[in-house]
Amino acid sequence: MGAGVLSLGRGRRPSGGLAGLGCRCCGIATVCLVAALLWGAALAHGEEGPPQVSGDGQTPGQQPASVSQLAAIGGLAEYQLRLGDRLQVSVWGEPGLAADTTVMPDGSVSVPLLGIIVAVGKTVPSLTEELTRRYQAYYKDPKVSVSATPRQPPQVYVEGSVRKPGPVDYAGHLRLSQYIGMAGGPEPGADLSQVVVSSGSGAQVTKTTYDLLAASSAQEGTQDPVLRPGDAVWVNRALPVSVVGAVNSPGAFDYQLGMRLSDYLGRAGGPTDHAAMDRVVVESSAAGQKTPRVVNMGASSGHLDDPNLNPPLAPGDVVIVPERFLAGTLDWSDVLRSVTSLFIFWHRS
Repeated sequence: MGAGVLSLGRGRRPSGGLAGLGCRCCGIATVCLVAALLWGAALAHGEEGPPQVSGDGQTPGQQPASVSQLAAIGGLAEYQLRLGDRLQVSVWGEPGLAADTTVMPDGSVSVPLLGIIVAVGKTVPSLTEELTRRYQAYYKDPKVSVSATPRQPPQVYVEGSVRKPGPVDYAGHLRLSQYIGMAGGPEPGADLSQVVVSSGSGAQVTKTTYDLLAASSAQEGTQDPVLRPGDAVWVNRALPVSVVGAVNSPGAFDYQLGMRLSDYLGRAGGPTDHAAMDRVVVESSAAGQKTPRVVNMGASSGHLDDPNLNPPLAPGDVVIVPERFLAGTLDWSDVLRSVTSLFIFWHRS
């Protein structure tokens, strides 16, 4: 994506930009992320970048662009100036005040008559308003124009449990799930219920956690937000699901969305001959509290879709399959296996 140029004059206010392009994570995250990945691929192969906007807010062969149009060009109206960005400042009717300057390592720029002005972290509209206010001490109703050329294209940073972590070129007002798709999509063990987005810079950084699995049409704006240039996304890796007790291969297994209790029991090699399948314990942790529940897996035959008999598990859940001791059928190898797996579980806790 080429570097975009944004120009805004005094008296204009940035609009809300484009509406978020639809991609909803609403229970079946796979469908959402496939759609986001396809969208990202389309951008990677078909996007030509935002049009260049001159210092007077025009593109070649067009009428002067409105503020809403400028805000739609790659979302640069919300772009926060960074070190090395190039600025063009002008005041209508005052050629002596024209300046072509660069944001210096200390975050400032030099502006005629006004001197040193802090620019880093500000948007072009906010800097335009500040310069207009300061020039009013010398001129009546000064018409100030500021254009910005980013040193490099604005980006969103997607890290953590994704297939292609790293910077992603900012592609306009897209949502969190779409930028994750542009980063290759989540890895199998990703926890989409706790995705962290960091916004702002310096002392103004804010971190917000979003639950993409809970996103729906009614919650889209809150759980799948539109991202801004410079935002950083961290996709956590889900805690594994542990299966201990009377199973053939106890251990910890990567969490995968949609997998049920029977799926994890299968990964653990299935129950032993002496497993008490009518008293399987699933221990979940929420807000630091461990909540056990007993599941009668013995009654799940033919009812594997029943969430009460074969519930879907959550990251960090622990499954405990107790032994069914019968007189004359005690197998000490099973007892040793149960004691060992329970020791491993207690040690992890």
